[in-house]
This record gives sequence, structure tokens and C-alpha cells, in this order.
Amino acid sequence: MQHIGIRLEGEGGGLIRKIEINLAEIIKELPNDSKEKFPWLWSIDPYGLTMFNLYQVPHVINELEELARLNKSLESEIKDIIEFMKQIEQHTYIRLIGD
Repeated sequence: MQHIGIRLEGEGGGLIRKIEINLAEIIKELPNDSKEKFPWLWSIDPYGLTMFNLYQVPHVINELEELARLNKSLESEIKDIIEFMKQIEQHTYIRLIGD
């Protein structure tokens, strides 16, 4: 099964914390014709690494909020991911690890 892990890391790549939600389960629910509506979520590499900084995370959060409005069955998990991502601050990064 596809998995995309979500971590909060420091500048040197050290783990600060992680969340045990598989982002791949969220991303697979993106509508096929929505690349323009969800460009940040579509940019996530499901098989490699994707990293977001303090200035990019609000864009990702906005798209996650919109996806939660469109798909109520994912609302709870998306809310948890958003709260996790809001922990980002200067010199920390959200790293997504696909496999």
C-alpha cells in the first residue's frame, strides 16, 4: 500500500515530531481534473521527498481545507494534518516521505 509519511523537521533534517496519518490516503482523493485548483497537493511526490517551508505551508493548508469541504469523509484526518502543519515555525520544515 502506498504511504506518505508526514514529519516536522529542523534545519538539519532532525525529526522534531511526526504524525501517524498516511497522506497518500488523502491525496488519492483529489479529483483527477483538479491540478489547477490544488497545485500544492498535486506537487507532492508520492514516491520521493517533498518539503514545505513556513511560507509554503499556508498554501497547502488552504488546499487541505478545501479538500475537506469537498470530501466530508476525510474531514477528521485532514483537520489533524492541518493542526500538525500549523506547528511549523522559522527554521523548521514539513517533510513528506513517499514510498
